Amino acid sequence: GSARSILETIASFNEMSLQIKMLLIDIDQAASEFSKTLAQELNIKGCATRFTGNFFRLERDAVDFNPDVIELVGLLDYLTDKQIVVLLGKVYRILTPNGYLITGNILPNIEAPFVTKGINWPMIYRTPETLKNLLVKSGFPPENIKIREEPLGIHMVVVAQKLSIP
Repeated sequence: GSARSILETIASFNEMSLQIKMLLIDIDQAASEFSKTLAQELNIKGCATRFTGNFFRLERDAVDFNPDVIELVGLLDYLTDKQIVVLLGKVYRILTPNGYLITGNILPNIEAPFVTKGINWPMIYRTPETLKNLLVKSGFPPENIKIREEPLGIHMVVVAQKLSIP
């Protein structure tokens, strides 16, 4: 996606001398171009690397990049359980010890039949328990997974932390 929330957050720190390094990945070239333009408009300099890529090649593409935080929003709704376990396993491996994953998924909700059948938008709806189990299968310890539903009950937000290495 556009990484708008990330870029706007980074821009709010423009006056500080922070060393922030970002790697933004999207399969869509248009999203990459939008992010690049937005970073210029927000006057963000020297901290973002943006490229069009496939998140399933994450370990290869991020070989020299071990992030403290990974934001992965708007993708899990389209992946099978098996794909999620593979992808989040890669995320877990590249995170720094004590690093965080921020993600989410659409919940089963009253709008699902309209979205799926009415406008033919094929998303995969998951319960918090299902998504938590997928995170655990990917390596995240269950006690380090926090899931919250937004007030309308349509989306859940997940914050999962990687354990530190003893």
